[in-house]
Amino acid sequence: MKNFNFLMLLILVIFVAIAYSAERTESILKPNDRIVFAGDSITGQGWNNGDGFIHLIDNALRQANPDSTGVRIPLGGSGQSVGSWQGVEKGSRDKSAFLDVKGFDVKTELDKPADVLIIMLGMNDILAPYVSESQESQENWVKQYKQLLSQLRERVKPRVIALGTITPYTENLTSPANLVRDSLNRRISLLAQEEKCLLLPSGQRSSEILQYGRSLSPDFRVTGDYVHPSRAGHLAIALGMLDGLGEHALAQQMGDKLLMPIYQQALTKKPSLSYRIEPIESKVDAATSTFRVRYWYNSDIASKQLQIRLITPANWVSNQNLLSTSTGEFNVTGADYKFRTPLTLEARDGDVVTTTTVNIPAPWLVALGAPCNTAFPGNQFNAASAVLPADEKLMAGEGFGQPVVISPTQSLTWHRYFATSDYPGGDDPDSVSYLSLGFFQHFYVAYAARWIYSEKDRNVKITPGSRAFAGNNYAAVWMNAEQIYNGPLTRNSVDSKLKAGWNLLIFRSNHLTWQWQVTMTMKAGDDADDLSDIRYSVQLSRPIEKP
Repeated sequence: MKNFNFLMLLILVIFVAIAYSAERTESILKPNDRIVFAGDSITGQGWNNGDGFIHLIDNALRQANPDSTGVRIPLGGSGQSVGSWQGVEKGSRDKSAFLDVKGFDVKTELDKPADVLIIMLGMNDILAPYVSESQESQENWVKQYKQLLSQLRERVKPRVIALGTITPYTENLTSPANLVRDSLNRRISLLAQEEKCLLLPSGQRSSEILQYGRSLSPDFRVTGDYVHPSRAGHLAIALGMLDGLGEHALAQQMGDKLLMPIYQQALTKKPSLSYRIEPIESKVDAATSTFRVRYWYNSDIASKQLQIRLITPANWVSNQNLLSTSTGEFNVTGADYKFRTPLTLEARDGDVVTTTTVNIPAPWLVALGAPCNTAFPGNQFNAASAVLPADEKLMAGEGFGQPVVISPTQSLTWHRYFATSDYPGGDDPDSVSYLSLGFFQHFYVAYAARWIYSEKDRNVKITPGSRAFAGNNYAAVWMNAEQIYNGPLTRNSVDSKLKAGWNLLIFRSNHLTWQWQVTMTMKAGDDADDLSDIRYSVQLSRPIEKP
């Protein structure tokens, strides 16, 4: 069989798709254009990061026009939304204002005319959030965006205004937050048409590169912290903006030079197996849980006789014995016992055997769904006022699987939760990222619980923390009906005990704003104890004997 470069072929296909996925805009840039970028911290990092998307665009334009005197002005600010940028613009009419990039005064830069104005906003509107899933909320957001456009158009009088679409929030493109992002991006597209602006597919390129990258490596990402772009993410934005501005040749050259090495780095060896784990919703009291395991087999050599199988441990079963396609999926079902349950994905291609380990994390039982404003009088957390009638019942092990009533009109519903690498906290089984369960608003409350089986009485340390890069989150923690912690997530450990047999660990989390993620880490209290006998369950009717 003849060798072929699988990676090069697929990248070529991607770039053909990119080149024709949007209207074929002719280049509208001129060599000496003054381009102003208005945005949030992503725009700020686009300049402050040496590999940021503004530098990538600037370098490409200067290489194409070595004698150019054009300049790029990065006006990006942390936490900025569409609404807050209206205030930034108004405030800068009378006095200096500095955002994330040193040396660029908003007043000075907006008092000068711009040839091209590029706006990329919306991430913080989703992240805070300042919008909801309702049509009314999003229509009001578009009205704000239109007002901001009017302000900036009048201020800098650009020849061209271009609107960048919002990049992914989390690495799961079907997450609740990304569904809201999709809705806002559709509205940005309509706004661009209405206001005769160019549409820059920065968000779409990020999604495309993420999807393809995952077929090469299970840990490929376009963000560094589930919001701000990684190197691949900055490149995706630059490619989308150049293509939207009509610089198709420059986008192609940049992809050839910079994107292919990123893909090659993700594909460290061939043949290889990449995969993605997706929990399938189970009944709260089911004895087992089911997961979809998607896989991609990558090889430079045409297959001789490919066979893919998923090898499972005892008490786990796959719906397929063997598959013979380079991409496909298995459904696997089993009990939730170990901290991590390892499965083996195996590919046999003639005499070549490739394997990779797929870990199923221990589950949580999570209830989410409504605000609890009383916990934040004056927007400050108050532990006493955060207490809910359900606390006492739940910490005693009662009421799981039933709606958790927190007010006459509000209740929480229970779900099984499994950590994945797509959300803050990653695939750590001790992590709960509420981003996977809903598009929550300010003041939301949630519970998380799991039953822990120990062979013996032992001391443990529990650490209530968070891996969110920004978020105001709090937790009250109980072990076997004893409250062991109540306050902000400081990552300070507290002493607790496991008794021989089943133990209930439960926490209530109160959220104010930004990202919502909790890590409830349990470590042995004795250095000689490795917790190897520990087992976990979220099944309500747990067996009394050892699992």
